[in-house]
Amino acid sequence: MVYIKTERTKIVVKPQNRTVTKGTRVTLQCRATADPSLELRYIWRKDGADIAYESNVQLLEEDRVINIPDITAEEAGVYTCIVFTPDPKGSEDTASAIVSIQGSVNKFMV
Repeated sequence: MVYIKTERTKIVVKPQNRTVTKGTRVTLQCRATADPSLELRYIWRKDGADIAYESNVQLLEEDRVINIPDITAEEAGVYTCIVFTPDPKGSEDTASAIVSIQGSVNKFMV
C-alpha cells in the first residue's frame, strides 16, 4: 500500500475586522493553501447566509476578495470566508471578520 499525504486546506490570509464610516469602500481578503492536486474553492457568507451575486457586495479574484464600494448599515455584519477542497479528499477552513459602521450600534458577536 502507498499512502499519499495531502496538504490540508488552510487560510493563510484572513479577513480583518473593520470599522468604517458609511459610504466607505471596504475590501476583505481571504487566501488559502491546499493540496495542489485538488481544486480549491471559496465561499463567502454574510451573517451566515451565502452572498448573492446581485447584491452591492462584489466577489472578485475568483471569490478570494470581497469589495463593498459604498457600504451602508445594511451591509455591515459578520463576513465569513470558507475555503475547501471537494471530496473524496475534502478539507475545509474558515475565518470571519466583523465589518461595522462607525457610530452605529454594533449588533454582531463572533
